[in-house]
Amino acid sequence: MRTLFVVCIVILFLSNAFAQDQIKQHVYSLSGAIYYASSTSTSDTYESDGSTYYFMPSVSYFIIDQCELSLSIGYIHSVSNSSSSLYNLSSSEFKSTSLDLGVGIRYYFPVGNIAPFLGMSGGTGWTSSQGQSYSTPQTNFRVTGGLEIFISPAAAIEPTMNYDSYHYYEQTSSHGIQVGIGIKYFIL
Repeated sequence: MRTLFVVCIVILFLSNAFAQDQIKQHVYSLSGAIYYASSTSTSDTYESDGSTYYFMPSVSYFIIDQCELSLSIGYIHSVSNSSSSLYNLSSSEFKSTSLDLGVGIRYYFPVGNIAPFLGMSGGTGWTSSQGQSYSTPQTNFRVTGGLEIFISPAAAIEPTMNYDSYHYYEQTSSHGIQVGIGIKYFIL
């Protein structure tokens, strides 16, 4: 397996790689991504299942070839069901909605009709739980990896994997991994 990995890396760097017109300096793009996350927590006295849906449109600009700056808006909806045998509580449902604003940077490694990328972003967000008013801002940080798969001269499909870190108040934080797919439209 290690030998196959090394061979793939060597071929990637020795292949006739070329930059796509879509990822060159002064190109704008509009994109959107949908993510789904599911979690389960169990202990001797507590059980919780949750699901989260993310919708994140963004606009970006290539400041130099293969390097993109982006601005994003995120909408996140979460639902979790929990029960506790310690307190003899029946199942309860918890809903929350979050709005995020973020800025990010990505660097692309073009090879033919695909371009693997690595990126990071950060932002701030507000959460409303159980229909209450929105909270004080929380911060978030994301590391992203994925592929741009060019399906036309002006469009790409974008499968991604993200590592997220959210910090809510002074002592509360959460971390997680997400897998998603997006689409990007390039304005050449």
